[in-house]
Amino acid sequence: MHITKLFTILLLLPLALSHRTNNSPIPHNPLSKVEILTDENFSAIVNSNEEWIIEFYANWCGACRNYAPQFDIFAGKVHDELPGVRVGKVDVDANPSLTSKFYISSLPSVFHLKSNSKLKCDSEESGQCDIKSEKQTSDKYFEVRSLQAQRQIDTLFAIIRDETWKDIEPWNSIWSPFGIIAKALGLVGNLGKLVNSGIDFALERIPWWVLVIIMAVLIFGLALVAVWATVSESSEMVKPEVKPAKTRRETKKVQ
Repeated sequence: MHITKLFTILLLLPLALSHRTNNSPIPHNPLSKVEILTDENFSAIVNSNEEWIIEFYANWCGACRNYAPQFDIFAGKVHDELPGVRVGKVDVDANPSLTSKFYISSLPSVFHLKSNSKLKCDSEESGQCDIKSEKQTSDKYFEVRSLQAQRQIDTLFAIIRDETWKDIEPWNSIWSPFGIIAKALGLVGNLGKLVNSGIDFALERIPWWVLVIIMAVLIFGLALVAVWATVSESSEMVKPEVKPAKTRRETKKVQ
């Protein structure tokens, strides 16, 4: 069973690699109000504002290509009418750490982020507030809500304008993209990014026919291992049972 799975993976790998190299990027309008967010700049940019709408997309995703112009229109409308809200987007292939932290399983995925770093007052009457220092507020904690069912730009804009996003349950802090578990997943995503970089390097520097030969050698080697394992298992099944030799005392008793 495991050998069959390995064969399948190795046979599909060249197709997957060729698929990666044939993805043309979704055109980005330089006048768009959608900000490009990456693994490297996410914390610095997102922490600079209280409220965000973020889309996760991929260049190979047909639905993402169709959604991109609408999302640009949405971002322009938000910029003009809701200046306190900013709009960003993340390429899942180029940013595996963020993709892992947000548990992306479908595309395009849209999320609402709202900072909950508000002033804490002892009482409404006294008005005494515990004002956080600049160091404390430099890394905000955001409440995250999924807006998967509200991809239509008019509906999406109404949710932000009327603040009906408050009716949507935010993610549990344990599973939040800003929690400990998500940070660990982000490290795994960064490791995957290094692997992808190695694959890209191989595709750029090594001729395709060399990769085909390498894959053929691997498949042939696995085939030999599978044959050897099968033969060994068969020989053990038909191996004759060897009876222990009788002692002299047992021979005399028989006579």
